[in-house]
Amino acid sequence: MRSFALGLVVVAAFPALAGVPEKGDGTITLLGGARQIPTGDYGSGRQHSFFQPGLVLGFGYQADDELHGGVQIGYMLDKYGTPAGTLDIRSIQILLQLDTALVKESWYTLYAGGGLGYSLNTSTRGGANVEANSTAGFIALGGRFRLTDHLAFVVEDRYTVSSAALDATASNTTVNVGGNFFGIGLQLHYFSSDDRGRPGD
Repeated sequence: MRSFALGLVVVAAFPALAGVPEKGDGTITLLGGARQIPTGDYGSGRQHSFFQPGLVLGFGYQADDELHGGVQIGYMLDKYGTPAGTLDIRSIQILLQLDTALVKESWYTLYAGGGLGYSLNTSTRGGANVEANSTAGFIALGGRFRLTDHLAFVVEDRYTVSSAALDATASNTTVNVGGNFFGIGLQLHYFSSDDRGRPGD
């Protein structure tokens, strides 16, 4: 009986497998990192840096112990050197995202997920702009690690499939505006007073 009572105290003090974030938490996540285009270019003579910068901002909700979802906005930059001049590309991604816990403890969650949405793409060369929007889909693996009660460190690797006709001088050629993105950042996880703290919860 004494050991049972001690077990209840431990469970109350340290929720088992609570994960990061916990059930009922809202989340705001900001990731910054580098994106790598698999081929490095999209045609002969169109040189491309191996890594390009990117940002992802997400607003989500932990629906239950396993499932986390939300809306993400990504901002990705590309620059290609071409014989006709530099081709600069800006992509704004708007994605619906879901992920599920693979392994979790009270201080971390390892997860797999994915999402679908749109990529709003604009290229610039010599003062001329080309707009070509495209669909986008991604898969991801990542981890969230508790820093404080409401803040977590996040590491994520995702691969996005998306391409668009952004070079007006290259007919029948599309540019990869997806690629592999490795990001690190922070997640603020918080809860609503309606979801926590009520008698019997």
